[in-house]
Amino acid sequence: MDCQIKYSLLDTVLKEQKNHKNLITAVKINNVLRDVQTQVTPEDKVEFIDMTTEDGVQAYQRSILFIMMAAVNMLYPDKEVVVEHSVNNGIYCELLPKGDLTLEMVGKIQEKMFEFVSKAKDIKKCILPREDAVALFRESQQIAKSKLLESLKQDYVSLYYCAGYYDYLYGPMLYNTSLLDKFAIDFYEPGLIVRTPLISNPNVIPPKMKQKKLSMILSEADRWSYILKCNYVTNLNEYIHSNKISELIRISEALHEKKIAQIADHIVESIEDLRLILIAGPSSSGKTTFAQRLRIQLLVNGINPLIVMEQGGRLSTPKLCAASAREVESIKISRVGELKLDPGSFMAILPSRPMPINTMSIPPKVWIRCSYRRQYSMTASCGIVPSMVNTFCLSMSIWLRNKSFSCEKLLPAPSEAKG
Repeated sequence: MDCQIKYSLLDTVLKEQKNHKNLITAVKINNVLRDVQTQVTPEDKVEFIDMTTEDGVQAYQRSILFIMMAAVNMLYPDKEVVVEHSVNNGIYCELLPKGDLTLEMVGKIQEKMFEFVSKAKDIKKCILPREDAVALFRESQQIAKSKLLESLKQDYVSLYYCAGYYDYLYGPMLYNTSLLDKFAIDFYEPGLIVRTPLISNPNVIPPKMKQKKLSMILSEADRWSYILKCNYVTNLNEYIHSNKISELIRISEALHEKKIAQIADHIVESIEDLRLILIAGPSSSGKTTFAQRLRIQLLVNGINPLIVMEQGGRLSTPKLCAASAREVESIKISRVGELKLDPGSFMAILPSRPMPINTMSIPPKVWIRCSYRRQYSMTASCGIVPSMVNTFCLSMSIWLRNKSFSCEKLLPAPSEAKG
């Protein structure tokens, strides 16, 4: 009979912490990420993960979210915490049912969390049969979580317990609340934002940062998931099992097309000011497809746009691997005038519409970024009559290619794109 002696890593971690400047939050056992409460054998290879790694920062963040859920459960037992997305230097969360969260409630939640920290409560891991864990979450009315556990293939699942609260979070967590003193909670209607240290500065809580447009897009995505009735992975699984996935795809496509139509309407309404529409994104992110769909919507509105694009900057897979040190996907890799852009990651749509009379006297500059047989590159500029911008761009690009130049970027100067 094979009888291996196992021991907990916790005592070892406590000793190892003395040699670490940053907090150890997890371990890798035989290259698999685990929490420090996991048992190991003398033959196992153990690597300590601290706050200078992405895995370490995520384990800390996950632990903070757990004690926040425990605090909400204690203060407002009829509420359920839903972790949504990263925004404004933190994690945006909502309390269900929505609508009645206040600044005072957020203050009480943070106060209770610091109370947990001061009392140094243990965060214990317990392993339960999957059926028992499902029953536990059903009893607490966490239906989505019970369905998620139900879909798992494994016979046993790991739950964490603290202050009378059980929960299942995907990934390792810390072992004691006394280690979780670096966090801040901000009221962000209709939810809240939890800020924890980032990998760039693992011992400091990051400041508030407003990301209004990103917040708006993420909120819109949340509304879309509500319309689709697909807020969780379990909902998606139900669509698949009930053979309704085609309907979900069609609704998603219709929503996307409606959004593109709204963008086109905005362009038409502001056509005298919007002369250049830029589409940016990494390789294969859908810039070409989006541009063509936007073009159709503009044509419906009587605008005949000219699409200017260049995909010459993409690299094949072997070259991409060889050039990884040069950050080929970074926007810092090349310049267009004074605007830094990634080759192959830029498109422009020039709406074909007469220029307003009051701008005809302003000669804009067109910046050209090109290379000669990939050996060297150059940037040039020239002033032209505004009404000739489109013709000049196309003519210059053909001339450059005939001269063995690869024209990577061709657009009006960023500072003078308007008009």
